[in-house]
Amino acid sequence: MTRIRRWIAANALFPLVALLLLGSPSLFYLADIRVNNGIDVWLDHQNPSYAEYREFQETYGGDEWMIAAFSLSGNGWRSHAGDIRSISRDLAGVHPKARTLSIADADDRIADALSQVLVSDDGGTVGILLDLSGLGVIDNRQEIVRKIEDALAPYTDRYDFHIGGPTLFNAELNRMSEHQFHIFLPLAFLTSLVCLFIVFRSLPYVLITAAVSAFAVAVTLGTAAGFGMTLNMISSALPALIWVLSLTGGIHLLHHFRRAYRPENPIGPALTDALKAVVAPYAIASLTTAAGFLSLMISHLAPVRNLGFWAAVGIFVGFIANMALMPGVLYLFSKLSMRGLRLTSSVRKVSLRPPAFIFNRRYAVVASGVGVIIAASLLAPSLRVESNVLNFFRKESRILRDYRFISDRLAGLSTIEMDCRGFPEECQAFVKNMKRRLSGIPGIEPVVYTDQGFIRISIFVQTVESVRFNRLVKKIRSIVEGLDTSWVQVRLTGSVVLLNSIEVELIRTQIRSFGLALLTVLAVLTLIFRSPGLVLAGGVVSIFPIAVLAAAAALMDLPLNVATIMVASVAIGIAVDDSVFFLARLRMRSGGTESETDAIRQAWTDTAKPISATTLVTTVGFLVLTLGDFKPIAVFGGLSALAMTSAWIGDLVFLPGMLYVFGVDNNNEKAEGQKA
Repeated sequence: MTRIRRWIAANALFPLVALLLLGSPSLFYLADIRVNNGIDVWLDHQNPSYAEYREFQETYGGDEWMIAAFSLSGNGWRSHAGDIRSISRDLAGVHPKARTLSIADADDRIADALSQVLVSDDGGTVGILLDLSGLGVIDNRQEIVRKIEDALAPYTDRYDFHIGGPTLFNAELNRMSEHQFHIFLPLAFLTSLVCLFIVFRSLPYVLITAAVSAFAVAVTLGTAAGFGMTLNMISSALPALIWVLSLTGGIHLLHHFRRAYRPENPIGPALTDALKAVVAPYAIASLTTAAGFLSLMISHLAPVRNLGFWAAVGIFVGFIANMALMPGVLYLFSKLSMRGLRLTSSVRKVSLRPPAFIFNRRYAVVASGVGVIIAASLLAPSLRVESNVLNFFRKESRILRDYRFISDRLAGLSTIEMDCRGFPEECQAFVKNMKRRLSGIPGIEPVVYTDQGFIRISIFVQTVESVRFNRLVKKIRSIVEGLDTSWVQVRLTGSVVLLNSIEVELIRTQIRSFGLALLTVLAVLTLIFRSPGLVLAGGVVSIFPIAVLAAAAALMDLPLNVATIMVASVAIGIAVDDSVFFLARLRMRSGGTESETDAIRQAWTDTAKPISATTLVTTVGFLVLTLGDFKPIAVFGGLSALAMTSAWIGDLVFLPGMLYVFGVDNNNEKAEGQKA
């Protein structure tokens, strides 16, 4: 390791050029990055129910549709039948395989069934259903929505249209995630650069740190795009994750370099000293954090697996960039004669000392930290899992206004699909009994129609809240089980049914991956530090920010969903990163003649500034995301900022408190009688 550090310091330009040559090809794929929140992306392809849904799609084409609803004046829909037919015809023109259903086009045989779905009880509102099942898998839902709006445009002077449906939800999720990705993530990066300047007061240090971290983000995203990965509500956090974790190593390296560098001296010794202080703990932190993210690979869901894999790749790229790219850039800046770009800093060197209360009240500090963890474990049962796609949008958004209009007056905007196959007589008898039983359930409207010799029941459901929706699914399943199905084959399916079922998988994945990540962290700490005291302290501190997040979510009644479930991975990653730097510095200090207490105090002094700088930069950057209109990213930003702050408290307050109590080598004799 020593030879490698000296070689990098002595030949800083060679790894710089080599890394740029190796990483540059991946940058050409950055333009290929796409956002895709499509239904099929989120389905669990390993679930047996998915095979049934695919068979349903092959039979009926799918279950994607849209409704265009509008209010009428006069004597009901019959006086507007001509306009309804014209609008229906124009909507069908959005795609050759699209079909429309409207009350004006229906014959008497199905008019009664459609009137329950497409005409309000008072007759003052009608809807036209655009069936998109014939399109199969829809790649560009935003284009479909745009064509629908164009088709309705000639009639907007007479009617106020409200559109909704699964296709619109997916298109809007894609549009808003892409918009927020291109607006607020760059804004968060820019804000973190301002904080970097506040920390270093040196333009070169800001430019170097930003360039290296941006290189890590760009290479990772470009490589991922080259392998066909698309961003979604979960993986859209990937750029911020890689940026944050790369900044952590970069700030620590620059902190030690700035302490050792003198413009009048050769740059090599300063680079050697900085690399000596950082390489080992940064490598350990990268290994443990990457292992934590790789634990997400056990998930059945492709978006979660992609996040885990590419986050681990990004951590590795960030480590290589900081260790190979940054020394070369520092060398180049040291040779510049321009005053504004010299490697000097106007910051007065301040020596921080740990607050006396950490030592004087070390038992209270440890008790408080453990109390938070215990309280979070007691509050954990009150955490609820719930997904409501409507909660992803602001209350004043048009999509919510249209949803309320349609759900209050017509059928709901989600469906439970039922497929009945068998002899015609038995199927008809089953459907008749099923409709009679369903009529007693409020908030649903079943529509029965025959397609290719099979009978299909589309049950329109007004609620989109996952808990209530799943209760309806369970109730309908119990009704099916209570009927005679010995002569027919009945399956309950639908994209919304499968989407709501993934929440259990998300929670199960997070619990398993968190446990696996924690075991990995403990194993690595044991292997590297070989000290029961350090391992115990590092493991408990890794749990601390997770406990704070769990307690906050429970107290704020914040449901766990795709927007919140991955924040735990961020929290454990940051907590492990900075605690490893602290513990590595402590191990280096405790090997001398100074007492255990002095070693802890000196390790705190050596690492407090870079840990605090990292926390400031990342917290402010994440807080910027809370300004966005897209709630999944806003919630992720807020919770991640809380994770950063709690990890800072854990690393600089809780961790030294535990070390004071339990000792570096699980022996407190050296600390007896010492003063902080």
